[in-house]
Amino acid sequence: MPFINVEKEFSPDGYMTSTEFVHLLKSAFELFDVDIGGIEEIIGNMGIELGEDFLKRYDVALILSNLLELKSPESLTISYKDLEDIYDEYLEYVEDVSRFGLMLGFADGYFRGEQNITKAESATVILRVIRYFERLEISQNKTENQAIIQSRNTIANNEFPDYPFYIENPKKYITYINEDTIILKGKYIGESDTFRISDKPGNPIIISDNEFEIERRLIEDKWDEIQFYCPSSKKTILRYVLRDIITPEIEADETSIPEDNSYISSWGQDEYPIYVKIIDKAKTGSVSISGIDEEEFRIRLNDKEGKIIGKPSIISGGSNTVIPDVIKSMTKGFKKESLDKLPDGNYKLEISFADKAGNKDKLIRDFTFDRTPPIVEMRFPEEGDAVSGNIMILGKVYDENISEYRLYIKGEDEDGKLLLSEGETNIDGILGEIDTTEFGNGKWILIIEGTDKAENVKAQEITININNSGYNVNGNIELQHIGVKEGVEVYLKSKDIDISTVTDEKGNFDFQVPEGEYTLEVIKKGYLAFEKVFYVDEDFNQNIGAILFPGDLNGDGIIDEEDLKKISEYFSISSGDKGWNPDYDFNDDGIINIFDIVITALNINNPVIF
Repeated sequence: MPFINVEKEFSPDGYMTSTEFVHLLKSAFELFDVDIGGIEEIIGNMGIELGEDFLKRYDVALILSNLLELKSPESLTISYKDLEDIYDEYLEYVEDVSRFGLMLGFADGYFRGEQNITKAESATVILRVIRYFERLEISQNKTENQAIIQSRNTIANNEFPDYPFYIENPKKYITYINEDTIILKGKYIGESDTFRISDKPGNPIIISDNEFEIERRLIEDKWDEIQFYCPSSKKTILRYVLRDIITPEIEADETSIPEDNSYISSWGQDEYPIYVKIIDKAKTGSVSISGIDEEEFRIRLNDKEGKIIGKPSIISGGSNTVIPDVIKSMTKGFKKESLDKLPDGNYKLEISFADKAGNKDKLIRDFTFDRTPPIVEMRFPEEGDAVSGNIMILGKVYDENISEYRLYIKGEDEDGKLLLSEGETNIDGILGEIDTTEFGNGKWILIIEGTDKAENVKAQEITININNSGYNVNGNIELQHIGVKEGVEVYLKSKDIDISTVTDEKGNFDFQVPEGEYTLEVIKKGYLAFEKVFYVDEDFNQNIGAILFPGDLNGDGIIDEEDLKKISEYFSISSGDKGWNPDYDFNDDGIINIFDIVITALNINNPVIF
């Protein structure tokens, strides 16, 4: 610093007295013709007595904040590790000098305001004050006789119109880059035969051409100060370049996003169910970062057609303590009220982010929002049915995102339940089988429960009456042209008993009933019903066989031309088509065609076996 006149050896680790510091500060002000007027008196009014006492770092913050009238936005936070220990009366001043980069604390993250300021630290502070003035245009306010500081336009090429040169690259006062080199580019329009570019005194690059384009190597995570200097005009332009190659990260502990390929049924009660916090961290031992680029931090939620859903909100964002516009962290998310309006479906969450040096990354999560529970139906037996022997449980469990189904039985007055069957796919047919002889006579509860991948649960319960007293009645049912068929309904009735079951996969059925006269009836849609009357006692030993004939589509007990007309209405309809009815596919080939019509026609008035 050419304005410092030191008559004795400069000891950098020695402490700075108040008189010495004020002398240096006045010299810096005089360099830029800033007339504070009575600086000693002003500082004295701050409660700081000039003399040989050493200055504390708190005192320096107080002096700079007041003399420079530093006022920075309160939203720009600082993050010293000893922030809570800073005295309340000094906190505002520490925040001001930190936000403007005049005092930055120590490498370990502490400010240490109670500590005496050293001469080396004082020299650094004064240099930063000079650079602060270089970035600002100073004009004298004659009314108040103090400096009014106005911001320069540091972006335009003609930021210094009275200079004999201009800088094309880097254009801005501060530039961030993730490359290991930068091209210095500009034009000299003065009369001098030389122009200098330097980052260290005494080590300049001499430029003799009017236009220059020079490759400069950068140091990772370190600020590079570049001075463009014209000896003839004694004009200098400063540029600062930071090489930042560290990509911002998603802060896992402070982020809430769906797992990839997950299923969600509820957004919970949080105000922001989906939110992402991005942090920009320097390498260990470094404090230099370029910060998050707010425009490049995007969260998009797309539906399966690619349409963007909703608009994220900025939840929080902070700044670096060194440079006010450097964002160390930012959180964005979607509010619950907007997510609750989403229909069930598949969604894609896309998160992309970058820092101002161009280091970028992204994350994509596909997930399914599903609030609809599975469809659960138990068709047989029905509520209150009396059953005996071995019975099939018929029903349906369906969900587009099915996870599992389970069939249970439990006693009417019991808490525990016994698992009868389970599966992990949709099912429409036999849910399970139960040998009622393994359970006591009386009321029992059947429970079918379906769960989807979003953990939506639906259950149905029915009460059945098990009665296995007496004698066994069993048999086998076949369908003409198909053979045995599971799930055919079989009813057994007497004046005191009305029970039912369905055939198993081999077409078998059985009942357990007391002595008496019974009517056995077998019913299937589209077929003529079968009926047989018999007496059951200790001598009963029949295996009842029956063949059902297809064609009775209207269920009037006969097969005639009306049934032929009806099946013709379904001609050429295949499985999966709208209007498909499997009860009319008499040969079980997946389509209602001429063969089904012929089968119906042959059974008109005279069903035969062929």
